[in-house]
Amino acid sequence: MALSAFGRAGNIIGISGNECKEGVTTCSANDNNPRTRLERDTRFQKSESLGSEVNFLYNNFLNLGFGIMNRKFYTGFTYDKSNSGNFNHQTDASKRAAYLWLGLNYKDFSFVMRTERGKGFN
Repeated sequence: MALSAFGRAGNIIGISGNECKEGVTTCSANDNNPRTRLERDTRFQKSESLGSEVNFLYNNFLNLGFGIMNRKFYTGFTYDKSNSGNFNHQTDASKRAAYLWLGLNYKDFSFVMRTERGKGFN
């Protein structure tokens, strides 16, 4: 039996500058208003993932496993560069997923079946 835990922090310090601009990149939708210059802050590029797995190996033939994961996506805010008072704050998203697998081993071959369920982003 093995128990594992893992975590990941995506772009946690926000390196990349402000690269999300209306009409220039796809991360900020164009509102088709020529009087606005919408931009997003770098916080929306950050994410956190935490999870754990349990793995059972029986007689080097049968492999059973189960895992869970929680991901948090920061959304930041969108603002209009031409109108400093126009801020659109969005709430952060947190989603969960679980997965299960069954593996059958025979000499140098493994046959694995896996299923997963969850909500949210891939």
